[in-house]
Amino acid sequence: MRRVALCLVLIVNVAASLIAQESPSAAIVVFAEGDAITLIRDSQLARFDAFQILGEPLYAGDQLSTENGTYVEIQLLGSRSIVKVSENTTLTIAELSGAGESLIDVAYGRVRSRIEQLSGTQRFEVRGLTAVAGVRGTEFGFDQLIDPVSGGVVGRIY
Repeated sequence: MRRVALCLVLIVNVAASLIAQESPSAAIVVFAEGDAITLIRDSQLARFDAFQILGEPLYAGDQLSTENGTYVEIQLLGSRSIVKVSENTTLTIAELSGAGESLIDVAYGRVRSRIEQLSGTQRFEVRGLTAVAGVRGTEFGFDQLIDPVSGGVVGRIY
């Protein structure tokens, strides 16, 4: 119980400091499970377990990879939108802006997104090699996987 309370305090403090910055174009890790999460930022590689990455801010250009048995949930700051990253997934946060522009590139794996209703010019988009999904408020899944029969890359939106 004490560990959970400490985690919540950490998340609230990090989120508050991010919101107070001049550039609110960030996201934050709000849930993580597993032992193998890799973050590449400005060509610097860092490895985390679930407890270490909890509360970590994410910015445009960050690449996040999860390994077997590892899951991460990212909240887009300034909204209640959540991106759930499945195990064995590699993605890049291509764009995040305070104006509500969010773009995620999935190199491989699965993400599931719950995006709050967007308005005006706001948009949320997930891209892969073979598919693109753009929404203005809904819950959807996006897979970018290798087809075991053909060996080719398959994008699937559901």
